[in-house]
Amino acid sequence: MNQYIEEAGAIVLRKNNGNTEVLLIFSKKKPRIRIFPKGHIEPGETPAEAAGRELLEEAGIEGELLGEAGVVTYEFREKWYRVIYFFFRNQICRSEGESGRSPEWFSLKDASNALSFNELRQLITAPSIERFQF
Repeated sequence: MNQYIEEAGAIVLRKNNGNTEVLLIFSKKKPRIRIFPKGHIEPGETPAEAAGRELLEEAGIEGELLGEAGVVTYEFREKWYRVIYFFFRNQICRSEGESGRSPEWFSLKDASNALSFNELRQLITAPSIERFQF
């Protein structure tokens, strides 16, 4: 059985002219790939707190926690990661976020096309998102 490095991620949603949009950033490890903000869970943090902190650090956005979106596991450089994703409602833009991450809003369809990993695409399918009123 693999030992996982535990991480948490944020899927930020907003309404724009009645349409649902989702925030994507560029990956730090693979800068041409768009992903959701995510990172390590610090000691004493809950996964939801870590997801909110990563959202602020990487994208410069504070969000309102809506609920859990799902779990994704993956291998990178011979290490296994387990990421718990949470949905957030866009609240306040505090800064530009980390240099090179280029936060950008996408329609759900465009976000699905921009995401390189099927596991991430599945997190933003209609049944997952429709659970929340935002």
